[in-house]
Amino acid sequence: MAGPSFEVPQLAALEGDKCLVPSSEHEALILLFRNLPELAAQLLREALGVGVPVFDDARVASAALTAVQPTTLRADLVVELVRAGRRVAAIVVEVQLRPDAQKRLTWPVYVASTRLLQRS
Repeated sequence: MAGPSFEVPQLAALEGDKCLVPSSEHEALILLFRNLPELAAQLLREALGVGVPVFDDARVASAALTAVQPTTLRADLVVELVRAGRRVAAIVVEVQLRPDAQKRLTWPVYVASTRLLQRS
């Protein structure tokens, strides 16, 4: 008996003159977090030793981190941790399959944009 099949979306992004398509490996990891958003909190807590607030639920939120500036930033995935119906934290999931020096510049913006967009 065959297991469930998943379609892995392929999104094209432009970088300079190149059209970049995320790899199947990249999209599979995002699909893993999309289907099990609580895994983001578990990895932060158990693998990295990061303190994560107590929460009842983890849900996928919008990953569009667009600011007023003309630059559009889009994280791979944003997971919200929820307790008693109220968001207690948000985790930006950004899969990196190889070193990318640009991420040192974009990560602080992802964090700041997520905090701004997720406040309630």
